[in-house]
Amino acid sequence: MDMRTLRRGLSFMAALLLAVMLVPQNMYAQDYGVGETIITPRVNPASIVIDGEYEADTWDTGALVDMLVNFDWWSEDFPDVDVNEAYARVLFSEDTLYVFAFIDENELFFHEEGYLGDNILIGIDPVHEAGTTDQLVDQDDYAGWPDNAPADGPYAYTAFGGDNGGLKLWWGFSDVDPVAEGWAEAVIWTDEVEQDWGVEAKIYVPGLEPGAEIGFNVGGATSAAAAEEPYGYFSRWSTENPGGDIQSRTDSYGTLRMAGGGGEGYGGGAIVQVPEVEPGQIVIDGVADEAAWESAQTDIDATAHWSSYGPVGEATPEPDLFGETKLLWSEDTLYVSHRLFDPILFFQEEDFWGSDMVLIGIDNSHAGDSLFDADFGGGVANAPEGVYTYFINPIAGFTFAWNEEVVPSDTGWVNSVVSFDEDVGEWGLEAAIYVPAIELGSEIGFDIGGAQASEDQCGEGYCDYAYFAWQSGAEDTDPGAINRDATYWATLEMVMELGTGIEEIDEVPTRIALEQNYPNPFNPTTTIQFEVDRAASVQLDVFNLLGQRVATLVNAPTAAGTYRYTWDGADMSSGMYIYQLRVDDQLISSKKMMLVK
Repeated sequence: MDMRTLRRGLSFMAALLLAVMLVPQNMYAQDYGVGETIITPRVNPASIVIDGEYEADTWDTGALVDMLVNFDWWSEDFPDVDVNEAYARVLFSEDTLYVFAFIDENELFFHEEGYLGDNILIGIDPVHEAGTTDQLVDQDDYAGWPDNAPADGPYAYTAFGGDNGGLKLWWGFSDVDPVAEGWAEAVIWTDEVEQDWGVEAKIYVPGLEPGAEIGFNVGGATSAAAAEEPYGYFSRWSTENPGGDIQSRTDSYGTLRMAGGGGEGYGGGAIVQVPEVEPGQIVIDGVADEAAWESAQTDIDATAHWSSYGPVGEATPEPDLFGETKLLWSEDTLYVSHRLFDPILFFQEEDFWGSDMVLIGIDNSHAGDSLFDADFGGGVANAPEGVYTYFINPIAGFTFAWNEEVVPSDTGWVNSVVSFDEDVGEWGLEAAIYVPAIELGSEIGFDIGGAQASEDQCGEGYCDYAYFAWQSGAEDTDPGAINRDATYWATLEMVMELGTGIEEIDEVPTRIALEQNYPNPFNPTTTIQFEVDRAASVQLDVFNLLGQRVATLVNAPTAAGTYRYTWDGADMSSGMYIYQLRVDDQLISSKKMMLVK
């Protein structure tokens, strides 16, 4: 065999091996149904009571699913569209899916034969295997496959209002009562004055845990006594007959991915790199003037989201401060430098909780996305292994959120200096925080924010706040949730040094595409260009030939546009690497590049 033939053979084998390695580990999930995935936050079961009441502190943290994306009014004699708003919130805990569905109509109509009136449809496929269950559920009688519930395949629930209302397997054709079987608990609620109605339900779905995926669809039907063909269907996902497809075909379903479980989809979904620093290069003295801080991660806006809070309300000041946050790491340690520039500093000796503050949230286990505890205690018992928050101001020092009994500096978990300069309106902290999971390539959950207070906000022993946070507060939630809920936190990824960043090019593309990197081969930097034709969640990853992710270059909501990212492979070994583009969690393209040193 000559060398040319040998090289061809080796190239073929390498390509074959590479193809095998690049097959997604959960290949079924990638192609399931309509191919769209929604991250579903985790919830503390103790915080939800199935009573038909919408507790905003809990349900507002859930995934928001618009049920009016697709609609189809079946017959010409059906009245004009009379649904003004229809949405669902979705949460999960172990083996349990929680759904709160809300419908605002012009006229409610509930029939004694439940399915002939207004109804809400919830489709579930716990098996989640594309090509096996992406088909008609039961083509003959649209029975929703009740025999599959709750674990063997796709099935559908229907919620009816009125005297005979309740939650049943599709249209109630099944003799199996899901509530009596313990598969579900549900309350149907109606408001005839506002013409609103909906369902609050907890549904047993075995196997739900962080990182798990199920097929899902939610929608419904609005009906009217005058219509000969009585339905106007609507749903989040569909193929032919919106809403009605929920009971008959799972190729109209989307995917719910349970948040947590190793980082993908964690919290708000953002991943930010934190560069390494050699131990001993940072002196914790409150100044943060060491040269090592110049290489820190600074792309963090702790005041990105704001909201007022509490009964005083109107006295809450307009946001009038800005901050600077820097992050570094060494083994088992996260270094944080955080400065706030505030025109009016407000600290109270007698009530430091009612003062200006900084809150830092950490999830060492990176599998949180949950309420810390029912009493909003900041997860003190979780530290330093799980989800918890620190509270900082010059009076309290560096302590746990709302807890004076456990002092992290006394345990050796924190070395910090908190300082303030009232003359220039500046205060902040420099800290080394023990986080046992931190090492090269590791990921942790993280958020930073705080609250601004003033004398005008305090009265009768109570002080209001203007809360702010980097991640908590997205999608109109409460930034103060940084102290009790990791649902909107970000991921910190520990790297040796930061990449050179992403560059937006002033072009509006007409496609989604990933270009070949240039130069290729390269040493040590190369530029990767991609295009997205719409606003979307974009992820750009680099893998080695073992299928291990070695870098996440982009992971963020991205506007339509053309982008270039320059990757520095100075700390990588020579060899072949793969870079992949995902848009809205769907794999768009994979390409090879060669690093030659």
